[in-house]
Amino acid sequence: MDTLRLIDEARARGVDVTIDQYPYTASSSGTAALIPHRRKRQDGNGLLERLDAPAQRATIKAAVVESIRTERGFLRKRLKLYDRGLIRPGMKADVVVFDAAQVEDKATFERPHQYAVGFRTL
Repeated sequence: MDTLRLIDEARARGVDVTIDQYPYTASSSGTAALIPHRRKRQDGNGLLERLDAPAQRATIKAAVVESIRTERGFLRKRLKLYDRGLIRPGMKADVVVFDAAQVEDKATFERPHQYAVGFRTL
């Protein structure tokens, strides 16, 4: 990949550079990019079917949550936002408390301006 080569070359020159990805279908990359590789099948197919299976969904969800937890700490340190990323006295935090069983995305490509349901307070 040319992009990865450019990043490696910049880092070799001492440039502090990182990369990110917009993980939504509309950007031409899917949310599958958030799923750890070890949770994907070798042929790359069947992710939606596996997400429909409760046990598989729970396993994949746990892996995604762990990835987010790990990345949160990395980004907090990288951006020197030492007063964020943890819930404790004196820290800044955006907190959403919800019941995952009640959350449902209502937006579609045909009707994109629909609010998700299941969130009582943000």
